Amino acid sequence: MDFESTDLFSKKIYKIYEYSLISDDNWIVRITAAKQIIQNFNKESLVPLKWAIQHDKSPFVLKTLIELLYDVKYQEFNTLLEEINFRLESIYEVIHEEARFLFELEIILAENEEGFEAKIGLLNRNRMMSLDEMLIGDGVCFMIENGHVIALNLSGWNVKDIPKSITTLSKIQHLDLGKMGFEEVPDFLYSFSQLKTLDLRKNKLKSVPDLTQELQTLDNLNLKENPISEIPNWLFVFARKKSSQYVKEGVNKDEAPVLRLLEILVGQKLKQADKKKDWVVYCKAWLYRLCYCCGARYYTIDEEGDVSGIYLSARENLYQKSSPKHIDSLKFVKEYC
Repeated sequence: MDFESTDLFSKKIYKIYEYSLISDDNWIVRITAAKQIIQNFNKESLVPLKWAIQHDKSPFVLKTLIELLYDVKYQEFNTLLEEINFRLESIYEVIHEEARFLFELEIILAENEEGFEAKIGLLNRNRMMSLDEMLIGDGVCFMIENGHVIALNLSGWNVKDIPKSITTLSKIQHLDLGKMGFEEVPDFLYSFSQLKTLDLRKNKLKSVPDLTQELQTLDNLNLKENPISEIPNWLFVFARKKSSQYVKEGVNKDEAPVLRLLEILVGQKLKQADKKKDWVVYCKAWLYRLCYCCGARYYTIDEEGDVSGIYLSARENLYQKSSPKHIDSLKFVKEYC
């Protein structure tokens, strides 16, 4: 075969790949075509690759294009990488670094979650408009404000599935990592300098390092149902700084930190029982029923504002083995159950 025939054959092969990339219904075929075009037809590939970046609906195709374009050292491909950033920004409505994280999250959902259709942008169905929506149930959801992810719920996910690009969420304020099987506090948390709320409920944490050194804006922390062997001193210091709400409710300022600490350990604000209803104060059975049926946790105070009773559930008392030493500082407590 002479050079002219070889060139003609090569052009025909290229046209087959180009047509497959742009028109084939099977995303696996489109991925195969993309690989062949990028690896063998650099000069001719810009137009069809740009079209695929702008229009292909499969996250797997776009993922493949990203990987291939980064691997192949061809200067002209830099414009295509910019096109990818632009498309991800337009899909998720955040800066491209954070858009890449959401895209990688979507890839994992498409690979692992039954019933999750593989189509770019479907993760936006999990975008919430308020924090109240974020707190309902488990599963991936997020909030966006001014081009940044400000809240993220990954509760119930496998730890190994978290993309490393999570560290790009520079403006995140609320993060739910409950029920994920963490045995240690993850290092990526220290990237979130604006974090206000952190939920680590129902993990496997036996100890918790001082989070306040790096997360100086942290206001709310949930450590419910973690087998913490000993309450660290920094956690009580944190509770003391964040106990003003209980003081406003009439609790002695020296005892309010203990209630705030218990709030962190049971994952819910303790409600003050109604003093006007005698059955609340004297009938523990009714308080237990309220704890279990209504999901509330209660405390009572005397006329001086000293805590006189704390009512949790048996399961919470079982988990929080170290809490009694802090309860002991409440001099007028008559009931703790």
